Amino acid sequence: YLGLQRALPGYAGRAVFAVMDKNTNDSVVLIAGLQAIRDLEYRGGEEQLRSLMKHKDYAVQKSTMFAIGALADMRLLEDVVALMAKIKKSKGESWDGVSVSVDTGTAGDGDQREAERIGREQMAKNKRKGRRGGRSKRDLGPVVEEVLKTLTGEEFNSGQEVADWTKAEAEAIAKRQAELNGTWKAQDEAAKSLK
Repeated sequence: YLGLQRALPGYAGRAVFAVMDKNTNDSVVLIAGLQAIRDLEYRGGEEQLRSLMKHKDYAVQKSTMFAIGALADMRLLEDVVALMAKIKKSKGESWDGVSVSVDTGTAGDGDQREAERIGREQMAKNKRKGRRGGRSKRDLGPVVEEVLKTLTGEEFNSGQEVADWTKAEAEAIAKRQAELNGTWKAQDEAAKSLK
């Protein structure tokens, strides 16, 4: 049975993605498939995951992000960072959607303290407002932030911080990506024994 368990992720993972590829407009099939991919810990399907990050259905996008995080798939780090940039993280906005600039005309840290006070008030006001029914890319912000933390072990306040981290950790990232590709190839080879 142990041999089958090594072969199962490659065999079943390819089959799950084949079903998903035939049902790209069926969100229920896609979300169930993503859960199966997570459970199998299948390392193939990098391109499919990349494509599903841009799916028209918010729930599919969110499930894809959770799958990427659960699989700790560093091969998609660049795509996750690009999505973060789209959510305006790199423009200085916080994940809560508050950006404040104040010039009080005083010397010292008075401007910063006043901006922080206004920011806290705006965030509290935003939290009191009711949520709208629709979802947008901006709603993915906390999910993307969590996936980045899972992939990197770090919390970031801006896109620039992510860029600096990825530059400093380039060798470790490349090593992890190579390991993931190696696992995928091993799963694929083991799956051939089931045919």
